[in-house]
Amino acid sequence: MLFVSYASQDRALVDPLVSVLRSADQQVWLDEELGGGEAWWQTILDRIRCCSVFVVALSNNSLRSKPCQAELAYARALQRPVLPVQIGPVDSVRVTPLAATQIIDYRMRDAAAHARLVAALQSLSRRAVPLPAQLPEEPMVPFAYLMRLSSELSGPELSYHKQGELLLELRSRLDEDCHDPTVRNDIVQLLCRLRDRPDVTVRTRADVDAVLAANDPSFTAATVGMPVAAVTGPRPAITRPAPEVARAGADGSGPVAADQRRRGGPARKLLLVGAAVVAAVAGALAFGLTRTPPEASAPNLAADDDVQAVMATPAMETVQADLEALKPAAGPDCPGKRRPSPGREHPSNPAATPLSMRPA
Repeated sequence: MLFVSYASQDRALVDPLVSVLRSADQQVWLDEELGGGEAWWQTILDRIRCCSVFVVALSNNSLRSKPCQAELAYARALQRPVLPVQIGPVDSVRVTPLAATQIIDYRMRDAAAHARLVAALQSLSRRAVPLPAQLPEEPMVPFAYLMRLSSELSGPELSYHKQGELLLELRSRLDEDCHDPTVRNDIVQLLCRLRDRPDVTVRTRADVDAVLAANDPSFTAATVGMPVAAVTGPRPAITRPAPEVARAGADGSGPVAADQRRRGGPARKLLLVGAAVVAAVAGALAFGLTRTPPEASAPNLAADDDVQAVMATPAMETVQADLEALKPAAGPDCPGKRRPSPGREHPSNPAATPLSMRPA
């Protein structure tokens, strides 16, 4: 029996090769009807142990394929005859595991290539040897992480930390195995399952969409299931000030600016005075509080010298000067009549003059 190892991308090139092998009365087996999983891999390993010649459908795709490389390594460990048949382009055979093996070029598919292929098969079939007494260790299932990740995504609940771990591994696996279209599609499906979970966070969903869009520009918010929010509703009205008001505010002229200056002058003075007083009092309190009290029970009061020092500061002198400036310069316009002090009578009132002092 001939075992044909090939990459799934080369199926169109493998079919003519298989037809030629079967026409030469050869029993050919390839995994054309198997799915994935552990049972699929065990069936492949069993067929490798039973084959008489291990045929490699050689191409760049098969050289990058993890299953193909695992199958080749297991066939060599079992001492099975290996026949590489080139069906597609190969960048460099010298850096491949088949560099020391004779390769049949079957890209032209002519009569000469067919004759070389049949002769090589007959020669290798005569070199078949029994399996070793101690069978080598079976290789791991390729892409076993897909089954593990699928099982984890089927769990009832995923924490934010677990979502990040799954996304990180899926992104790494996608970068590593993106050349295999079957595996790539499986990883994309797992990413979509992670994104569509009801417990996924907004951050994780956005990160998944970013990975999908970076891997394929056709993935957008509309194509991967993210809702596209439309901007609707009335826009706010923008009003401009009248030209007169704008000019008055710009150059400081006009009735509005003049009125603001008239009303703002005294107010600014009072604000400056109040700010200076508050600063002086705060400074005095801070200075007094930082002094070490003579006794633990004595209150924290500022000394007279400290108060006098504060009052003599330029800020307090400015406050006193402003207060003096605010005092009226002249007396009131209506002084009124001066009334006598309590207990004293006005001398012009005859009723209040004693009888001894009245004229006769």
